[in-house]
Amino acid sequence: MPGLLDAVLKDSERIVEDLRAFVEIESPSDDKASTDRFAEFLRGFLPGRLDCRVDIVEEQRFGNHVRMEVGPKDKGKPILMLGHFDTVWPLGTLASMPFRVADGRAFGPGAFDMKSGLVLGIEALSTLQKLQELRAPVVFLFTSDEEVGSPSSRPHIESEASRSRATLVLDLQALNDPSTGTTVNVGVVSGGTRPNVVSAAAVAEVDLRVRTLVEAQRLEEIILGLRPHNPKTRLTVTGGINRPPMERTQGVATMYEIAKKAAAAIGLDLTEASVGGGSDANFVTPLGVPVMDGLGAVGDGAHAVNEHVLLESLAVRSALIAELIRELQSQDEVGGETSGP
Repeated sequence: MPGLLDAVLKDSERIVEDLRAFVEIESPSDDKASTDRFAEFLRGFLPGRLDCRVDIVEEQRFGNHVRMEVGPKDKGKPILMLGHFDTVWPLGTLASMPFRVADGRAFGPGAFDMKSGLVLGIEALSTLQKLQELRAPVVFLFTSDEEVGSPSSRPHIESEASRSRATLVLDLQALNDPSTGTTVNVGVVSGGTRPNVVSAAAVAEVDLRVRTLVEAQRLEEIILGLRPHNPKTRLTVTGGINRPPMERTQGVATMYEIAKKAAAAIGLDLTEASVGGGSDANFVTPLGVPVMDGLGAVGDGAHAVNEHVLLESLAVRSALIAELIRELQSQDEVGGETSGP
């Protein structure tokens, strides 16, 4: 029987064409018609790649989500796979930033964040099924609102994760892995009417990222408790933590060892990393469910005009996902909560 990497490599050209098809259906988070269109595309696309069951999870305000089941139903708890198809790019971006392949990279809005991850996850499941190696139930939840905080998908994510043996998140994996701690960034500031007029009002939006829930609660209290220095002014602070931090717990060792074994099967030496981004994995961690993030394609430029994935990483990452599923399906329970390659 051929190895998983060899099997995926045979589909390399199709993986790129699938990525093209995904990128060329624009799906900005704030355009329900567009995200619904992508959901309908998935409903037709998935049965062409897999023997699966596909349902549309309808939403009123945000785009519809897609839930896919594959594999035998009676083989214990399912493995949950998570990925989002919404992007930060406004409708029409494709005209000035079309999908293209150059210098070993695939460019386009949403190519890295995170339509490549969806393509790789689908390819991994398809390969396992072709090789008759898919022996456990898998639920793949495709969501439409991750880039705006997952307001409508969060309860679905938590519900599915609480019933799963482990969760795999196919989101961001940058070329560089900066060490992270507590960061507070005032990313948007607006106010005023003219340069020679003192502004009557101003607005600032703050992005806070932390490693632990204790630190999150400490910083949230400080920020919400800010008071103006000038008694003649008024300060109003609203909001709060919309994603719990993805803490590194004792369970990391177990999940990481499973992933390391899966990587070794395709000739990879897997290392752990901590990155400053967030994903739907943050919702799974507090449930005590083993979760691994960062399984998407290798690339760079998320939310930037140079957004791209490395073509050479696509088959390798898909094979890694497949090997990881193969390892996880042999056990109903996995010790630990979180990890990331």
